Amino acid sequence: FLSLMVGCLRMTRVHALDNDAFDKPVAELESMMRRLAKLLGAVHVVVVEDQVYLNDVRVRLDSRSDTVAELRRQLAHHGAGGLSFHEAMSEEEIRIFVRLLSGPAGDPPRVALAQAMQAKGVTRCSC
Repeated sequence: FLSLMVGCLRMTRVHALDNDAFDKPVAELESMMRRLAKLLGAVHVVVVEDQVYLNDVRVRLDSRSDTVAELRRQLAHHGAGGLSFHEAMSEEEIRIFVRLLSGPAGDPPRVALAQAMQAKGVTRCSC
């Protein structure tokens, strides 16, 4: 889940979100969200220093991966320490979410991100 989410964020550096290159990663992320929502209900992602937690479980990623660092950078850019997914998002919501999270921060950052998500109809996620 985390690798898929960070992969989508990284892709925004190269491709526009309406590019066909996003179709498969977004579909995979949506499918993973549905599976996690069925298993866990709400999904909380929290980054603390160099560690990431999915709900109450520390996620151990390959030490060569910079997934945690990338996620921490993106969240810190928006003044957030984590995200909560209250239910699975649709593919369209994921595209909007990725666009907002990979985009510029507002002022104040976390509040601006939360307001932008609400304004764009991304209500299944909060920061």
